[in-house]
Amino acid sequence: MQGLTLALLACVCVSVNYITGKFGVTGFGPDSFSLVWITAAAVYTLAAVLATGRAGQLRLPRAVWGRVLALGVLTGLQMILFWWSLDLLDAPFAAFLGRFEPALTILLAGLLLGERLQLREGLAIGVMIGGGCLSTAGVWQEVGLGVVLVMLASLTMSFQFVLGKNLVAGVHPGIMVFYRAAIASAMMFLWVAGPGEARFDVAPFYWGMTLFGAFLGPFVGYTLLFHSYRFWDVTRTAMVMTLQPLFVLPLGLLFLPEQGLSTRQLLGGLLILAGALWLIAIHRAHGAVGRRVPATGSED
Repeated sequence: MQGLTLALLACVCVSVNYITGKFGVTGFGPDSFSLVWITAAAVYTLAAVLATGRAGQLRLPRAVWGRVLALGVLTGLQMILFWWSLDLLDAPFAAFLGRFEPALTILLAGLLLGERLQLREGLAIGVMIGGGCLSTAGVWQEVGLGVVLVMLASLTMSFQFVLGKNLVAGVHPGIMVFYRAAIASAMMFLWVAGPGEARFDVAPFYWGMTLFGAFLGPFVGYTLLFHSYRFWDVTRTAMVMTLQPLFVLPLGLLFLPEQGLSTRQLLGGLLILAGALWLIAIHRAHGAVGRRVPATGSED
């Protein structure tokens, strides 16, 4: 029950990110928004680490530093790719496309571990691809760049969950989330100070939505997610996290009514969701935990 509760709460927190993030990106632009968002998350997480008396755990064993650094770098890449995509796409559509993360993770497992893709897994991925084709048919010129950016962001997220599951046994989730955010924050600072766009003179509303979203998503959401791994296997958590579009849809209708999906996009998105759930169910049924790289799903 603890695993289910943690995973469900994490799913809700990350789902809200699509709405707060859309507002924030509109105000700041994706570059400056990414910097403010992930820096705020690092501050929140550090405060939680200090408040819970875990400051001593910030000194990590030398053996894990390389993987923690890689986790932070991948987070920085995911930040900019995903927020660029959300700047171009409607929030519910981006949420459906993000369900490709389990498929990308399983394909990544095949490349890294030399495992063969099972026929049923291939069929499930085919359903997802079919849904993606249906939802973008006739509008590729308008949405194509955003779709590609979502896919790249999902790929970086897949790498993160490979590393996160590997690290959670030896590094407390709160410490992991702090370093993940802090390293990504340093990356985004360098980006905005260099080729990126610096835009900070925005209305208080955008600051408020961004700081609230950073608290709810990369701080609370991912802390809950990594904690769920201690009580539940990752495929169960993945099942719950894959349901994000079902939360984003009503939130989008409520707060972003101008971003409703077309019938084709909705049907295609539901096919993507169905394929993702089928894929994870197959993965779980074959005793994948501990044998394969875990499949999971989340946007920032």
